[in-house]
Amino acid sequence: MATKTGISLVGALITLLLWLWQQEYWVPVTGFFLVPVIAILWDVVVEPLRWWETPTKERNELTTCGVPLKGKVAGSMPPPYPNGWFFVMLAHELKKGDVRTVHMFGQDLVAFRAMDGTPAVVDAFCPHLGAHLGEGGTVVDNAIQCPFHAWQFDCSGACVKIPYAIDGEGIPKGTKVKSWRCIETNNMLLVYFHADNQEPSYMPVELPDINSGEFLYHGTSDHVIRCHVQEIPENGPDFIHLNVVHTTISHVDVPGLSHIWVGTWEEDKNDPHIAQIRVDHKLNWFGWEYVIMKRPVIIRQVGPSLVSLEFDSIFGKWILTQAVVPIEPGKTRLHHSVYSNMNRFWSKFVFYGTVFQVEQDIPIWNNKTFHSNPAIIRSDGPVKKFRRWYSQFYSPGSAKYSRDLSW
Repeated sequence: MATKTGISLVGALITLLLWLWQQEYWVPVTGFFLVPVIAILWDVVVEPLRWWETPTKERNELTTCGVPLKGKVAGSMPPPYPNGWFFVMLAHELKKGDVRTVHMFGQDLVAFRAMDGTPAVVDAFCPHLGAHLGEGGTVVDNAIQCPFHAWQFDCSGACVKIPYAIDGEGIPKGTKVKSWRCIETNNMLLVYFHADNQEPSYMPVELPDINSGEFLYHGTSDHVIRCHVQEIPENGPDFIHLNVVHTTISHVDVPGLSHIWVGTWEEDKNDPHIAQIRVDHKLNWFGWEYVIMKRPVIIRQVGPSLVSLEFDSIFGKWILTQAVVPIEPGKTRLHHSVYSNMNRFWSKFVFYGTVFQVEQDIPIWNNKTFHSNPAIIRSDGPVKKFRRWYSQFYSPGSAKYSRDLSW
């Protein structure tokens, strides 16, 4: 009850300040109202953000997710696993000697970092007697050692040592665990998936501000959502939903204050694997409009999974990286990380607002179905154009859904 009261007071005070902004006596009365506004904002907004904590402590603090309906029908959904580069984990989270299990594409994979710093992602099960390399496996020099019989496999997946083999007894020819093609860029460890085992047809776009270290990492959110992996980035060119679902600013109720969104979507003229969105954003308060962004928000989608959003606001610049990862059919991981040249407080504050917007979509994603031939009007914008573009990431070997999804 106290929190709701505080939120209402915040909304009322912000409303008053916005009104005063329009008046000629804005400056002399600002100081009078500023102190209580700051005090209440601290209690209701700032303290819960815990902006002073390190990024590792804030991980997963914003991961609420609606409960999905049971018995969702697959309809004419696309194949569950598109071809492309997919997020495994943040690169800085995989230290030398670390071994981590991740579940994606309907199977367990194991990521490890050799002592020379080389990352690797391999299938989870040892080709000897089937032990799980991620459950008790360790890194020895530049190889991962099986917890069952201590067989060792290097970053390429080749078996390099069987410690108990007698003299003259070599490693069985061709003994290896599948190693996945992986790279590190933009503080992400990525793997390449292709249903027909083809080589990569494109590479992720590097973000110099992140790779150079100019923009610092300020936090992560992860959500698990019951929907097809394509349905999440499909929200990008669906500009109509922005002005229906994403009108409120945050959990703080400010009377009369809402978002206004206008955007465009187009394929990249130089690289068919890239699409770009430009979104203009304003705040509207009882007819008065406030421009927060110095220029349009630039959203770039690279392949079926990776998205970056570049913001240039009156507070500073920041980059939000997004990745969708198919865990299994109809179950998707949605990952966000924020990087900025702003101070920690503002970075946390804008990230909180972004995640708030994402969580407005989650109940819809959890409970919707996929129509392969939806009823569309011209004013719906480039939704069908996006689907044609996205279809390039499926191939003849892509797995198909069964009619019913039994979750």
